[in-house]
Amino acid sequence: MVKQFNSAVLKKFVAVVFALLLAFAMLITMSACADEEPAPSGDGGKKFPAAESDGWKQTYNGGYTSIVRRVENEENGNSIYGRIFTKDDIFDESEKYPLLIMSHGYNSVSMDASNGMVQYALNSGMVVYTFDFCGGGKMSKSEGEITEMSVETEISDLESVINAISALPYVDSSKVVLFGHSFGGLVSALTSARHSSQIAGLILHAPAFGGVVNKDNSEYSSIDEIPETVQNGALTVGKIFYADMWELYPYEEIKSFDKYVYIMNGSEDRDQTPTQDAYNERTVPASPSCEMHIVEGAGHDFNASQYLNQGPDLTAYLTKAGVLG
Repeated sequence: MVKQFNSAVLKKFVAVVFALLLAFAMLITMSACADEEPAPSGDGGKKFPAAESDGWKQTYNGGYTSIVRRVENEENGNSIYGRIFTKDDIFDESEKYPLLIMSHGYNSVSMDASNGMVQYALNSGMVVYTFDFCGGGKMSKSEGEITEMSVETEISDLESVINAISALPYVDSSKVVLFGHSFGGLVSALTSARHSSQIAGLILHAPAFGGVVNKDNSEYSSIDEIPETVQNGALTVGKIFYADMWELYPYEEIKSFDKYVYIMNGSEDRDQTPTQDAYNERTVPASPSCEMHIVEGAGHDFNASQYLNQGPDLTAYLTKAGVLG
């Protein structure tokens, strides 16, 4: 009788323990999914991880703060992930500040407070907005597929950002400056030309003007010949990527931006090897407004100090453009 009793108790005990373990496992699973929160108002009711939703705040060494502020591209409905950066000891929501909007390059992501250009602008009394282009890279936090991305969709993203962020109450909409690196430089230059009245200044870092594959230099004889997907570097892009450049002649189009332009390039950049004369002759003919600055020893990307070392020249440029001072 004793052995039978112990066996029954043991079976009951095992059943209780199993039930407790199952409940604990379910609790852990629910906890792991907790950061997939319903998006706060401003995210259009869509769900994003907490750190990618409107209002998510982060602080950085140096006294910088970022707050996630998503923008909707009304043309295609995609949500654009971006962050507003401010300098803690300068920023006051009741005041108005110049705005720097920064566009990243091909297959990249938005800059953060470790970026020297972001630091320079914040220390100079500007607010900064950085964002991920929709489909602009494998690590993008914005909506949209890489195969749906092109120079025109990125221009549309940037237009949406300009309209939304320049309307913030603490932004001086008359002092909006665009910054673009590489492919983002091409996008920024074309956007500034199409919306010159909204843009006070343009800063380009190794802009990829020479990377445009139009009908004059394409391996295809017509748009119809372009495959539905093409391997382009590290990305598999869609037909639209090349189709939207078929009739694009950037040097002709960007001439219409008649304000001061600041271009920087690394002396060791093998992707973009411009000369000041070439830029002046091809981008802003008969105008002294295009400044070329070569950074000795730098490649296609700059480190923080290489951006910060441009500070005095950038300040002189932004003062001349009426953004600072």
